Amino acid sequence: MAAAGPSRGPDLWKPSRYLEPNHPDNEEVQEQAAYQAAVSRLSNDSRAKRYKPRRTVDYSGGVLKWRQTVKLRGLNYLPPIHPSPSDIVGLLSPEAHRLNSSTSVCDHFVHTSINKERSPTRVVKWTPDARRLLTGNDKGQFTLWNGSSFNYESITQVHDDSIRALAYSHNGQSLVSVDKLGGIKYFTPQLTNIHGFQGHREACHGIDWSPNDERFVTGGDDGLVKIWNYREAKEERALNGHGWDVRCVSWHPSKGLVVSGSKDMLVKFWDPRTGRDLSTLHSHKAVINSCNWSPNGHYVATAGGDGLIRLFDIRTFRELDVMKGHGKEIHCLEWHPIHHDLLVSGDSAGVIMYWSLLAPNPADPITTMQAAHEDSVFSLAFHPLGHLLCSGSKDFTTRFWCRARPQGGQESDRWHVGEEKALGLKMEGERANSKSKWNFEAKEEEKAPPGLPGLGNGHREDRSTSPNFGAKPGDGPSSLPGFGAPRNVSGSAPQGPPARSWVPDPMAAPLPSSGAMPPFNDPRGPRGYGPPPASNRYGPPQNAYGPGSGGYGGRGGGPGRQDPGSGGGGPGVYNRGPDQGQRPPPPASGPYGHGPPPGHGQGPGQRYGNHGPDQVYGGGGAGGRGWR
Repeated sequence: MAAAGPSRGPDLWKPSRYLEPNHPDNEEVQEQAAYQAAVSRLSNDSRAKRYKPRRTVDYSGGVLKWRQTVKLRGLNYLPPIHPSPSDIVGLLSPEAHRLNSSTSVCDHFVHTSINKERSPTRVVKWTPDARRLLTGNDKGQFTLWNGSSFNYESITQVHDDSIRALAYSHNGQSLVSVDKLGGIKYFTPQLTNIHGFQGHREACHGIDWSPNDERFVTGGDDGLVKIWNYREAKEERALNGHGWDVRCVSWHPSKGLVVSGSKDMLVKFWDPRTGRDLSTLHSHKAVINSCNWSPNGHYVATAGGDGLIRLFDIRTFRELDVMKGHGKEIHCLEWHPIHHDLLVSGDSAGVIMYWSLLAPNPADPITTMQAAHEDSVFSLAFHPLGHLLCSGSKDFTTRFWCRARPQGGQESDRWHVGEEKALGLKMEGERANSKSKWNFEAKEEEKAPPGLPGLGNGHREDRSTSPNFGAKPGDGPSSLPGFGAPRNVSGSAPQGPPARSWVPDPMAAPLPSSGAMPPFNDPRGPRGYGPPPASNRYGPPQNAYGPGSGGYGGRGGGPGRQDPGSGGGGPGVYNRGPDQGQRPPPPASGPYGHGPPPGHGQGPGQRYGNHGPDQVYGGGGAGGRGWR
């Protein structure tokens, strides 16, 4: 019998590649990862932050709405917009409001984008199709950001040093950039480097295209303004006239005219065909960092280290306005692409200001964005449709700003940290304020004198609440065990301070029927020298010292010095009247007549009477001296 071979067990199941589960969508994976990251970062109140999708500013709805309105109603019809969130769909593009530039002021914060490589953002520029934003930083990198959701798309190392300027051609087919080493590089719209050469011996700061895209102009720290042929990558002409670094250059939108600004505080106009210096302006008193032509080519705006923006009209070659508002050095200027009278500027303090040539006073800003950035604003760029503004700063951030919405929504975001974080900071501040308020109230309770809870600091335990003036010591709340003060060593309740017998109850006197003031609650009296009498305070005659006197404390009948008294009848005088009497003895309770002692006669004096030729509060008698 043949030996049986080794037994083989059943075949184990093995997964095959054909049974692999489907991979989830990339967007779902990103959303889930973002949600998990938000859950991992717990807030101060130990609650997880709910994932919120990124804010999106889409211009397509406004453009389509405008085209439909023009087709049905014509160019002159503008639909009304009510202050309601539902009317956001009716917000048209800036093209629909050409006669009202105030509708295109982009001063509402939308989003902050931070590069993976933390470096100052030197220049920002929208791509020709306006779907993305291109930024250049001090590390020589190009970064692309989505123009609607503002998220990061790509980053490319293109220069060996800081990128100082870049410009797209008017046809959108070419891109030229310059760096701190004086290098010039050509790129395709896909950011592919096709050529590069050394343009200046030192740093290059400005670049701009000619109207026909055949040439471009650059300026550098070697003090030269150079005209270049783009196709041949060849220098055609060097314009020598500045005595120091050239910080900015700009080519006229439709003519052969170049303007340049330098560190020598001069603004020069050049003819690029002949290289001749046409004119020089000496208005600025500091370095000129930016010079820009208006889109219609009628004006040129210059700004620099003196914090001033000067506007020149080349048709008359005269200075139109000097715009004052910045307290620091201005680094950048930008004109609105639709509204040619709207100008925006940024300075070294992180402040962004809007200016309008059609304002009643063009020299004053129409909008000021304080703390738009934490450091210098190096570059500004409007979206080609004019509904968005982008700013690049030394604080490593790129920020986006939009127009005001019908419902607002960003007015409380003072430090531009985003809606969610701003809400968290607001809640944290409210908790801190409530805690500090509770501590303050607790300290005030500690400072309060002993008394019944809830009576406050103004009520003392020694004040009598009965019409009897002779209150016994210790009758107040402080004598009750457990209130106000601790027990004595013997265990008995502590005795309160002795009550002053002359202190009347301010609430004991009956109110007059009509024509009288309410009772005074201050125990010192209405003038701070003593309490008024406990009865008949507002009109009935008072007892006085001696016959013929005008009432204790009343004003004398004759002229005399007005000196407020503290007696029962009102302010008294110490001077003699025309019909003087004997000086009465002082009352037993004090030298100033606190409280009405027994009278020795009748007098017409009253506290608010109508008698006497020279009276203020009480009627003066026919003579006598009142006590102070």
